[in-house]
Amino acid sequence: MKFNFTLDYVYINADWFSDKNSLFGKIGEKAFFLYLTLFKFRLHKQDKYHVFLTSIGLLRKETGYKTSEVLELLLKLRRYRVINFEGYSRTEYFYDEKGNIKDKDVIIMFSEDAEWEYNIPVDLRMIQHYLDLGLKERYIGLYCLLRKLSNNIERKAYMSIEKMASILKIDKDIVNSMVYELNKRYLLYSWKVKVKKSNGEKSVKERFEHVLCYKYEMIDQFVDEFKDEIDKNLSKLK
Repeated sequence: MKFNFTLDYVYINADWFSDKNSLFGKIGEKAFFLYLTLFKFRLHKQDKYHVFLTSIGLLRKETGYKTSEVLELLLKLRRYRVINFEGYSRTEYFYDEKGNIKDKDVIIMFSEDAEWEYNIPVDLRMIQHYLDLGLKERYIGLYCLLRKLSNNIERKAYMSIEKMASILKIDKDIVNSMVYELNKRYLLYSWKVKVKKSNGEKSVKERFEHVLCYKYEMIDQFVDEFKDEIDKNLSKLK
């Protein structure tokens, strides 16, 4: 049995994707994806902002990670204060007397962070759409970063591929290939523009601009609006 996300949207701290030293880079794409997966097990109307009721075994099935890796990632999320556990103050409490991880035991987790200066609205229906298309953790991290960068009047992202790669902690060539893949699937529209260099010289440089399909209900509209231009630009993105 597979579980659905219990919310349409979740809001995360925009500072998690601010620079190469931000939280996303510290916890990594798998821990971040595991955090989002917890929202398939979120309980409603609790005293704390987010309360999750699940087990390591259920998280293993949802993510495809090994039991030991799920525990390792959960402990990393606690170490960076993304979540906390109810009643698991010591790591050894996750193991039985034979040293095996208790993957069937119910674990209550919670997150109390609710108010930040800036946040990123993440459409969990779009995250599920990415997963259904086979677009895994790295694409979800890129989606969240582009969602943050698009929080302006024009709804465009201007950051260079190199800087995005430094935040996501992956090679710039991989980011380029991911941008190409999202364009090919009509989830992103990217094109190159020429801009003057900031040093006042007459020379110009090229940069990408991106429009992200950030809402699940926008997919058909996005395709109708940008498909022709995306098809023209695909060869320029390789």
